[in-house]
Amino acid sequence: MSENCGIVNLSHFAIIDVEGPDHVAMMEWLCAAKIGGDANIGKGIYTHFLDDNGMVRADLTVIRMADRCRVIDGADAGPRDFQYMRRVAQDMGFNVTVTDVSEKYVTIGIWGPKARETLQRSLPTQKRCRWRIFLLQRSSRWKSVANRLPPSGSPMSASRAGNCT
Repeated sequence: MSENCGIVNLSHFAIIDVEGPDHVAMMEWLCAAKIGGDANIGKGIYTHFLDDNGMVRADLTVIRMADRCRVIDGADAGPRDFQYMRRVAQDMGFNVTVTDVSEKYVTIGIWGPKARETLQRSLPTQKRCRWRIFLLQRSSRWKSVANRLPPSGSPMSASRAGNCT
């Protein structure tokens, strides 16, 4: 990974969707990072849930979409954080639905100096990523192309979260 590109299976990560009229308000209440605002739509936001003492309760990424927030959470913490989000929604009166969608999606990590080049090869020509998109931590969706993984025509999305070097 330090010289080329590594693709790591992170399918054990929990994926949780938060939908409904209060999805942004609830995630703003839960997350240390700013989730709200139109500028964050389409971004992958690395953040934490904090406890009542300001200590880190969870370490996760939130993909902010117009109609929902998708939480990508570590496998060991996923069930705990899923229940926590449901409890917060109920206790605080947020009008949301919290759904574990881990079985519907897979998460992979693509790291290394040639990660961008490797990812671009899985995109149709008209959707080739520009590095600037990932510098902005944007999320985008497309269908995979023939002779690439996953199988041709499979829905895919990518987001960039974290530091860019």
